[in-house]
Amino acid sequence: MKCRKGISIIGSMKKRWPAILFAFIFMLIFTACGKEPVPEVTTIVVDEEGKVTHTIVEDFSDEDYDAEELKGSIEEKIKEYNEHAGKDSAKLSRFEDKDGRLRVVVDYQTAEDFCEMNDASPVFFYFYGTVEEAENKGIVPEVMLYKDGDVDNVGVNGTGIRKYPHRHFCVLMESAHVKLPYNILFCTENVKVQGEGEADVEIAEMGDKAYILME
Repeated sequence: MKCRKGISIIGSMKKRWPAILFAFIFMLIFTACGKEPVPEVTTIVVDEEGKVTHTIVEDFSDEDYDAEELKGSIEEKIKEYNEHAGKDSAKLSRFEDKDGRLRVVVDYQTAEDFCEMNDASPVFFYFYGTVEEAENKGIVPEVMLYKDGDVDNVGVNGTGIRKYPHRHFCVLMESAHVKLPYNILFCTENVKVQGEGEADVEIAEMGDKAYILME
């Protein structure tokens, strides 16, 4: 009887095996789909906790740069910044050189880390914080910001921006797709809103800036 029961259990498992295998495959597919894919364009993502993921995507020929030398340079810059900050504030999480396309992903613990590490000089700056914090730094612009970045829509100037000291404010100085944790209310015309908290930023010349006012 015991042998028969054992055979019965094995037989039952054999019958169930295709269903189990299907469920396992489905789980793997679902898990893979749940992972955030690496962007195909330069992208800056800021989450609700203020952490930043900066993905740089560039097309190069082999003559343009040496991949290992560039990776070493990035790692050295991150090391120097972390030593200056006294903690692991930035991390190179991906460096991929494939078919002439370079993908570099750097994670920052805070938006402040991202801004400080990427600012080349006082002339060039990034910023993410509240309007009040921007005002304290003297970087609230005296330019018009428009709904959806469209000059034909309603807009606000520097005076209007300052009326909302606790709203979130962002300054960018590179062309990128941005994903922000708050809805975009007004922005300069070099920002094209693509959805709630998402936009494409186009910087035409070095030194130009994009301004975004959020909720």
